[in-house]
Amino acid sequence: MDSLRDPSPAGDQEVGTRKFELLARRRFDASGYPALRRLTCHCDGKRLFIRGSVPNYYHKQLAQSSLADLSDELEIVNETLVEGRQALPDVRHSVQSQL
Repeated sequence: MDSLRDPSPAGDQEVGTRKFELLARRRFDASGYPALRRLTCHCDGKRLFIRGSVPNYYHKQLAQSSLADLSDELEIVNETLVEGRQALPDVRHSVQSQL
């Protein structure tokens, strides 16, 4: 019997979640994009959360797609913020002012 291993399912789940976090970290670090290297990941067992900020939507999508094949049972939740994103103009206001 291996005394260093936690026999509880919770212990197995913790090892699994840490594994996905490390795999995600390696993929971001190996990418040619410095913006992805600044991101962090947290796994709760069923979902892998991507957090941090990137300069544009391309990098946000790239981060998510680079992790898409980690596991069929893992949902990727992309909470990445896009820096310097400008608010879209209020179209209703613009149309009304032209009438």
